[in-house]
Amino acid sequence: MTADIEDDTENRVFNDLVGRFVMPSVRGDTPRRGDPVIQARLTALLEEMRAGFSPVGAGIEDRMIPSVLAKGRHVPFRDRSSPKQGAR
Repeated sequence: MTADIEDDTENRVFNDLVGRFVMPSVRGDTPRRGDPVIQARLTALLEEMRAGFSPVGAGIEDRMIPSVLAKGRHVPFRDRSSPKQGAR
């Protein structure tokens, strides 16, 4: 799990996440997958996040935000210890 939390609340955020979602899931006392009420709530919350305030600060680089998309352009590895081509 990754996050960019800059206001010193990371312990509270992760403890809340584990307490509200992970532990109940492990114990088996959460609604079943596919529950239409839960699915509708999740869809509404995701739409609210997409349309609303972004928690990502202005100084955050794209590469620091978890994503399935490429983080930047590919730069091939160059071995700096070997002599440069054309050098004599």
